[in-house]
Amino acid sequence: MSKGAKNFYQKIAWICGGGLLVALIIFWVIIPLIEFWQKPAYLDILVPAEAKVEIDGQEYRNAVYEMEPGSYTATVRLGDLPPEVIEMNLTKNVTTGLYLNWSESGGWQYLTAEELTHRQAISEITPLYLSICGTPAKRTNCNAVVINYDRVPECQNQECLVINGRGADMTDEVLTAVRDKLTENGYNLDDYKYVYVQNDNR
Repeated sequence: MSKGAKNFYQKIAWICGGGLLVALIIFWVIIPLIEFWQKPAYLDILVPAEAKVEIDGQEYRNAVYEMEPGSYTATVRLGDLPPEVIEMNLTKNVTTGLYLNWSESGGWQYLTAEELTHRQAISEITPLYLSICGTPAKRTNCNAVVINYDRVPECQNQECLVINGRGADMTDEVLTAVRDKLTENGYNLDDYKYVYVQNDNR
């Protein structure tokens, strides 16, 4: 093979090798970087069903949304209560949780994903049963109470604690017994919205 032909094939080999190297760099480095920078941020909203969430003039409901990474201001309104304003910084490819709960005793409460998971886990231990009797205990002065975690119209079809009892109203005695029963199982009644429903089978 002549020297000129040998140099020609060496140039071809360098060009092909260089092209392969460029292709590998594009495939392994540049494309993943582009995909990463194009990834959205995610916002997971969970607030009381009757609450309204507004971000940059747009209304949002309980769901997970794809958002452009950046800073946002969310305004949460619930009835006649003063609006709650939350500053958020959303990061690409990261889910940020906007988990808010309202209770008359504690006002607005911000929850972490772990706290939310724990609260929802109450569905795994319900229904809970308890009997509240006078002294001396008789059939006529005993109140059978059942605690469920369910969606009912009384909670605007949002999950809440539903306390069923024989009496027409929830007495302080029943409320204390329910609170103690939940505490015994690792839950706090104040963390939940709850309603009392008279048992039709009384």
